[in-house]
Amino acid sequence: MMGSTDVNKYGQLAADLSGAVATYRAGASTMQTPAECTAAFQQYLGHARPDLDQMGPLAGKMDEEMKAMDQRTSGDTRCGMSVMAGELARHAAAACTATDMGMNRAEVNRHGDATESFAEHMRMRSAEANGMMGYSSGSGGMMGGGNGQFMMDGGWTKPDGGMMGWSHVMPGCTFADGGFTMMDGGTP
Repeated sequence: MMGSTDVNKYGQLAADLSGAVATYRAGASTMQTPAECTAAFQQYLGHARPDLDQMGPLAGKMDEEMKAMDQRTSGDTRCGMSVMAGELARHAAAACTATDMGMNRAEVNRHGDATESFAEHMRMRSAEANGMMGYSSGSGGMMGGGNGQFMMDGGWTKPDGGMMGWSHVMPGCTFADGGFTMMDGGTP
C-alpha cells in the first residue's frame, strides 16, 4: 500500500522537475555558444534524470493504488514515466546539435513545453491520489503551498490558475485492456 509520504514525494519530484525545466529555459534564453548550450544541458540533465529515476518506482505504486481504489483510468503514471524518459532521450539526442543557437533555444523550448505538461499531469495525479486516500497533506503536500489545489468535484487547479480534470490522460499513453500503454513510441 502506498502512503501519503510516497504520494507527496512523487508530487514534489514532479514539481522539482518543473523547476528544473524553468531554470533550463532561463539559461537557454541567454546562451550564445554551443559550449554554453552544452553546459546548460548538462546542468539540466544532472537535475532531471535523478528526478525521473526516483519517480519511476513510485509511479508503479501509484498505479497499483489507483487500481485498488477502482480508478484504473487514473493509473497512467507508469506509462507516463516511460513517455517522460523517452522525451528526455529525444532531447538529449537533439540538444545543442545545431550550429544556429536559435535552433538550439527552440529545441530547449520544445522540450520544456512537453516536459512541463508531463510534470503537471504527474502533479495532478499525486493530488488526486492524496484526495482519494483521504490524506490531509498540510502545507508540505499537494493541496497547498503553491503546488496546486485538490478540487474533488472538478480536478486540480494548477499553480498558474489553469484547471486539469481528473480524466486528463497522460499524453502519449492510451488505455486498453484495463491498463495504459505507450502509443506510437510514446509520441504525444
